[in-house]
Amino acid sequence: MSIADGSRLGSYRILRKLGEGRTGEVYQAIHVDSQQCVALKLLHSWCIQDAMLVEKFINAARRMQRLAQVGFVQVTDLGQEPGSPPFFAMEFLEGETLAARQRRLGPGFPMQELLWLASQAAALIASAQKQKIICQPMTPDVFMIRRGADESGRESIKFLDLFVDTLSPLVDRNRMGTVTYSQHAEAAVFYDFHGTAAYLPPELCRDPNNLHEKNDVYSLGIILYQLIVGQLPFDDKIRAETLAMHLTMPPPPIARFARTVPSPLVELVNQMLAKRMTDRPPMAHVAQVLKDIESRYV
Repeated sequence: MSIADGSRLGSYRILRKLGEGRTGEVYQAIHVDSQQCVALKLLHSWCIQDAMLVEKFINAARRMQRLAQVGFVQVTDLGQEPGSPPFFAMEFLEGETLAARQRRLGPGFPMQELLWLASQAAALIASAQKQKIICQPMTPDVFMIRRGADESGRESIKFLDLFVDTLSPLVDRNRMGTVTYSQHAEAAVFYDFHGTAAYLPPELCRDPNNLHEKNDVYSLGIILYQLIVGQLPFDDKIRAETLAMHLTMPPPPIARFARTVPSPLVELVNQMLAKRMTDRPPMAHVAQVLKDIESRYV
């Protein structure tokens, strides 16, 4: 369901469509009273037939409203018009996604810039994990690079993906294989592998119920590998074969690609891409190592 420019949705006037993803569409809009510019995210219209997805969408927005931390996109409003999908308003950010920059620069991504952005991304994820939030599924599209947004005037990064899930041991599997939390947990979990298989950790390839903080370590490792060499380690066009590669194949060595890369960074990425979760470092350790490498690289 696309909304025409100039249309009204609740207290907002639609300015233009910004894009769409696996869960919904995003529009630039303006609050008619305060004149504040926001980004509106609407759940896809076909999703409103699935009560679990609607509940998850609303709970995710409410959770992000409570996650008032620098580095996470801020949700300011939540609403739903009769007969329409639910929507939420979030701060409107200027910049480009990490995915867009990677496509633009390819293997020419400057190392100092790469380390600066990666250390921020790891610190954000580590911060979320302290609140028992994991950031799956994770791709470069969930990171927005803001130009000159920090105190030093350097670029900063924000986490955009609001379809995150709170970790809980209280999970049950229904007959469709989808994970749902018990009545004591906060939200339902829904995994859509479409478009994310290249970043999916091995344990989630086997079982989407296997939620753990180390899932995020592997996915960020895939993103770092892609930024360093300009391509994904496992990128078969057939989704099932991509998942099999995560399970069984080691990534091609970074040294195979003609580029000077700090050896501590290569070692870190290799550790992050370990097949077994127990062999991967914690995200807080990843953030610190990236910061140390970046400080020495300046």
